[in-house]
Amino acid sequence: MPTIRRSTRGETSRRAALAVVLALTLPGCPGRSEPETAGREGWLAALNRERAKAGASPLQLSPALDQAAQEQAEEWSRLLGRGRSLGSPDTREVSSLLARVGYPASEWTETFVLSPEEAEPRADARTFGPALSGPYREVGIGIAYGHGGVLRVFLFGRRKEDQFAELAEGLGDRARVERDLLSQANVERRKAGSPPLALHPLLTRAAQAHAGDLLARAYFAHQSPEGQGPRDRATQAGYGGGSAEGGIALIGENLAEQDFSARQALQQWMESPPHRRNLLDPRFREMGLGLAVGAGRGTPRAIWVLELGTRAADR
Repeated sequence: MPTIRRSTRGETSRRAALAVVLALTLPGCPGRSEPETAGREGWLAALNRERAKAGASPLQLSPALDQAAQEQAEEWSRLLGRGRSLGSPDTREVSSLLARVGYPASEWTETFVLSPEEAEPRADARTFGPALSGPYREVGIGIAYGHGGVLRVFLFGRRKEDQFAELAEGLGDRARVERDLLSQANVERRKAGSPPLALHPLLTRAAQAHAGDLLARAYFAHQSPEGQGPRDRATQAGYGGGSAEGGIALIGENLAEQDFSARQALQQWMESPPHRRNLLDPRFREMGLGLAVGAGRGTPRAIWVLELGTRAADR
């Protein structure tokens, strides 16, 4: 029996795969539905037994994925009824279908099974492949009946917010992330012959305020919509003191987004010439990190703000 799989990667690390198992010829007859939910529950149980063996988390049935899978099943059943054979679907079409039914997929895989109607649910690796061990959290099952057989479409997915939560899990301890970034930044500065940076809580306060604002108001810029820049925010945080202390001698700021470790953020900055210059500038003496993680206005984001500074009194 032929097996076909296709993979693709998109903006959100989207993966698609297809496995097709043909057991008979099925004339299209999409009008009938499976008698009860028992059929779906039986397949769900079979899938979860195999996923448990692989150490994967159990799947849940998803109404949105059910809808998408049902549309796929009915379309494929019509094609079979016209004498067409099953092949590999256009991954962009499936992605568009998922968006239309309201499923924000970061990764998905799809499997078609064509078998006799009385066949017992059996989730074998040959048919379901990566769906039995992959990161998917939900599944939808579409059913279309023909003469003496049934076409089932299994659409497995992981939501963007679930993927984001897993990736961002290590960012919960902000103080530790800030210390990690400081340590790694100083390694690079030492290589460049620059003096080490020290953490300053007021720079951290300024950076955190800007990171939170970027997330809350869904923008990404050094200047706020009101025109405030890094120096303004550092001054408002109290960095440099008042005129008696001499104020701020130098301020720099690096931004990054969708990095999930200090190493990733540092690498992004080191690969960008202007950000690298800021990070290695020997005139800077102190730093503070702001980190905002969340949905903001709907899109999950991880925003990094690095404030670099030197107080006039320290020059």
